[in-house]
Amino acid sequence: MAPGAGDRHAAVAAGLMAWVRAKRGFQLALGTGVLRGSLHFEEVVADVWWVPIHVAAGFAFRTDSWEGGAEIGPSATILSVLGRDLERAESQVRLEWGGRAAGFSKFWFNSNFALHLAAEVLVRPSAYAMIIEPGGRVGFTPALWLGGSTGVTFRFE
Repeated sequence: MAPGAGDRHAAVAAGLMAWVRAKRGFQLALGTGVLRGSLHFEEVVADVWWVPIHVAAGFAFRTDSWEGGAEIGPSATILSVLGRDLERAESQVRLEWGGRAAGFSKFWFNSNFALHLAAEVLVRPSAYAMIIEPGGRVGFTPALWLGGSTGVTFRFE
């Protein structure tokens, strides 16, 4: 979700993310994924693929049934955009750089499976602009994104 984008502020995506973290305490984390969704610009809707790559430093703490933590670090995303219902649509691919901060919580069902909830803030200083010829720029992505995710965590050692 992008708060500065007016009434076009929601982008819903579904996909898979994978994280590698330590058990508890100070940790370094690495995450990547593949997400598919759509962006709604003023004059066109675009199909989008996101491939986020996150590196972060943070901390986590855990009890028998609950775990929480936070992290911060740089973020890169491969972004592929293709406009819908256009005569000569061409896919555009770019690499977006920025920063990410996140908090997460896990509710453990047993020693290996948990319900995962997370919230994050992404800052992308260089906005993506969608251009349609001959009309020019029809919209752009905002610099600030707020996100949330839920899923199932599987732990293996």
